[in-house]
Amino acid sequence: MPERWPALMKAKDAAEYLGVSTEELRCMRDRGQVTPVRTRSGALPKYRRSDLDEWIESLELEPTRRPAAAG
Repeated sequence: MPERWPALMKAKDAAEYLGVSTEELRCMRDRGQVTPVRTRSGALPKYRRSDLDEWIESLELEPTRRPAAAG
């Protein structure tokens, strides 16, 4: 059975993995937040799952806040 998230992903899959649009992934690439790799000359760039995971780990997540109870 193939792995859902392979070690190398096309841009569409990488965006889905991160929960962003392909346009946002492109912006992230342009800002240097994620870096695609080329597996061979002329091939479309792919994203390493390990690099995407590293970017996720670098985020400073705020704790989830509960809305104040109405009352």
